[in-house]
Formats: sequence, C-alpha cells, structure tokens
Amino acid sequence: MPAVSSVATAFARAGMPWDDAQVVVAHRRTLRRAVNVCRAHTKVAVLTSPGAGPAELGLLLEGVHRTFVICEELGTEREQVTVLTSDKAADHTWRDPNVVIVIGGPVTAVEGGGWIAGREPGAEPRGWALPAEAYGGALGEGETDLLRAAQLARLGPRAGDLVWDIGSGSGAFAAEAARCGAAVIAVDRDQDACGRTTVSARRFGVQLQVVHGAAPHILENLPEPDVVRVGGGGAAVVSAVADRRPQGIVTHAATRDAAELIGRGLTEHGYLVECALLQSVELDTRAWTEKERSVAFLLSGRLPDRSP
Repeated sequence: MPAVSSVATAFARAGMPWDDAQVVVAHRRTLRRAVNVCRAHTKVAVLTSPGAGPAELGLLLEGVHRTFVICEELGTEREQVTVLTSDKAADHTWRDPNVVIVIGGPVTAVEGGGWIAGREPGAEPRGWALPAEAYGGALGEGETDLLRAAQLARLGPRAGDLVWDIGSGSGAFAAEAARCGAAVIAVDRDQDACGRTTVSARRFGVQLQVVHGAAPHILENLPEPDVVRVGGGGAAVVSAVADRRPQGIVTHAATRDAAELIGRGLTEHGYLVECALLQSVELDTRAWTEKERSVAFLLSGRLPDRSP
C-alpha cells in the first residue's frame, strides 16, 4: 500500500482540504520562486529543506501578511503542528523535515471538489487584455487593451515570477499578470489608482501587493523583480528599474524622441532592445465607421541569455 503523502498529512492535521492548494518545493536556489508562489496564491503547501524553511519564508514575505501552519516531523513521535503569522516565523527554530501551509486572503474549497489542483481556472473570464468595462471604466493612455496584450506577450509572466507594475493605474495589467500565476507588486503615486488596483484584484480573485509611492524612490526596498512593466515615469524610472537587472522590461512612449531616449538607456544597461509603433483603430460595427484611434511606441528590453 502506498504511504500517505506528507502534503496530504499536513492538510489533514490542519483540518483543511488540499485539492485547491498549490504545492512547491523550496531549496536554497529555488526559495525566491517558492516565495513568489506564496505571494500569488491563497493556499500553498511548501516542502521545505535546510536553509529554505519557515524562517526564511517568513523573512522573504516581508510586507505581505500570511498565516503559516508549520508541520514538523510528521508521522513521528515528535510530530508538532504550530500556527502563527509569517512575520513571527523567524523568531523560532524549526525541526526538519517540515511542511509549511501558507494561507493568505479568503480561501474556499471548490464546491463539489475541484478537478485540478490549485485555483479553478474556469472561475476567471476567458481571454486576456480585457476591455475597459472589465475594470470599471476608462483606462489610462498606457492601458489600452492592444498595448496591454503586447506588453503581456513580451514579458510572459508565469508562476514563480515576481512582476513589478509601476504606474498601475486601473490595475488592468497587474490583475492580468497575476492571472498568469505570477506574484505582482503594483506601484502608483496616486492613492485613487492604488484603490482601483485593489478593486481590480478583488474583481478577478487574484492576490496583489499594492504600494503607494512615487518611483524611482519607492522601488529601493522592494524585492527583486523578474520582469517589469513601467507604465509611467519615463526614462528616469526605466533606468532605475534597469539598475535592478530584471530579465525583461516593457514600457511605452508617445513620441519617437521619447522612445529613442528610453531605448538608448536600456541599451547602455546591457539590454537587447526592441521598439515597435503600435497603431490601432476601433470601428463602430453598426456603421463600420472609425470610433477611436490610438498610437504608441512599444519598447521592450531583455537581458541576453548567458546560459551555455
């Protein structure tokens, strides 16, 4: 007879179903990616290892409130289950092996049981780069659906990534990056924009960390990103982001001169730069007449692949 898995045992001890949980393995070299999954999802089981345990998880989750259910030495006489908040995990010494169940936000099991582990994909709207109506009204200049689609395609956010969305506006890009499974930190200097971003996250049932402040100064204490969208701030903010060496950066410019300034800055930081002029015309299909026209320069920078 096969033995019961440590993950199933941990959830049994916690009195929770596990069919809606993400499961990750944390080693020293993968700890940051495991933490990003904990940022992005409401229920995660982390199989830990020495140097990548509850204390390290708690330290890297600074600024994000989570509850830990820490199950030590399951199935032995020394088995112990401890519940505490993530900011208290570093105050203790934990025995190996252990499983950490990380809980954040509202967690509800899928009615009737899920058909796939993790978040139910059918609970989300189908499609990407959704129209303005999906986000409660008018979007900003850099948030049009076609520009957003191109930015998402260039960055390719995925599970285990941390995405910065600087100048989040309505939260449209941030919410869609989170729907891809990535952890997202949305930054905006406007308090109302931060509120709209929070509402967008709730509307789509995704987890975001929203930070109120002006770039580039607010970026100094944020954890290292994998990919970044710069929605506002121009060349100065793009340069500050490039200093942090994310794998990919996307932004937009209204004029060719502005695009050239940003592109040259990215090149000087060692990025491979692409620039495209995006033009779109929305038609009123009742009369097939032009309704709205938008033009923007899309810029993207990617660090060269240094793998052998």
